Amino acid sequence: MKAEIADPRYTLVVGGTIVTCIVLMPVMWHMWIVAGSGNANFYFAVTLIYNVAQIYLMIDLMFAYFRKEADEISASLVTPKTNFVLY
Repeated sequence: MKAEIADPRYTLVVGGTIVTCIVLMPVMWHMWIVAGSGNANFYFAVTLIYNVAQIYLMIDLMFAYFRKEADEISASLVTPKTNFVLY
């Protein structure tokens, strides 16, 4: 049986960060290359935050998968006489 991914916790934060970075990347590039009013640090900062958001998304998806697996394993350990289950 293939396990589904449980609900990730920070989908809105990571999604908003990625969308914001995608919008800001061409703006910062234009300021740096075309207008000459910005420098490479602005563009580098946006790409750095974009990569951090992708790493955070992968970690969040892995934890969601492991939570789902732990729920399936612990559900098989629960019997009618079980009062509580520690995760």
